[in-house]
Amino acid sequence: MVRDFQFKSGEVLPELKLHYQTLGAPNRNAKGQVTNAIIVLHGTSGSSGQFLNYSFAGVLFGPGQPLDASRYFIVLPDGIGHGQSSKPSDGLHARFPHYDYDDMVRAHYLLLTQHLRINHLRLVMGTSMGGMHSWVWGETYPDFMDALMPLASLPVQIAGRNRMMRRMIIDSIRTDPEWKRRWIASTVMHELAHQMAPIATNDALVRCGGSAPTGKCSAKEAERIGYDAVH
Repeated sequence: MVRDFQFKSGEVLPELKLHYQTLGAPNRNAKGQVTNAIIVLHGTSGSSGQFLNYSFAGVLFGPGQPLDASRYFIVLPDGIGHGQSSKPSDGLHARFPHYDYDDMVRAHYLLLTQHLRINHLRLVMGTSMGGMHSWVWGETYPDFMDALMPLASLPVQIAGRNRMMRRMIIDSIRTDPEWKRRWIASTVMHELAHQMAPIATNDALVRCGGSAPTGKCSAKEAERIGYDAVH
């Protein structure tokens, strides 16, 4: 639990809950520095639990495997807004503080340094959104780790089809009268948001990478395609 966590937006959450799981145990050198800690970061809508299935843990964390849990202290946290960590659906809904990658990374930094007493990481590893967090870790805390392993991510802003899909889902909820009245999306809008994912893979959007290389361009292109789809 991090108390009075201040987000980059200036908003403050009195109690920020950060859920995590660990494997192995930390080792310290003569200077007291942790030498074997690893943090593994999940993607959007994921959680720490996804790394404990056979397809991941079964080939990485076992004896003699690359991240052998008998050699490394592996920290698997749930990011803000995910898993069992604090998230809008706990009750605040749209009143939940606005947060971004910087906030999520700083929260994990506090989890490691203040709660787990880890003062150094051997590796920061992440998939998709977690990979984006890895880049942020390297820029924000460059001396805190020995290595970064960002997977399925690039150090650029989200754009193209990915950004358009997210924009369409957000807009479908924000234009819902029920959401405007109670800050909670109706069941119909939740279902529509899920149904929009396949729409975002149509040919027009697949080809949009070149015409929408930035977040701003993607938002405009999403509006145009959305307009064409209903007229």
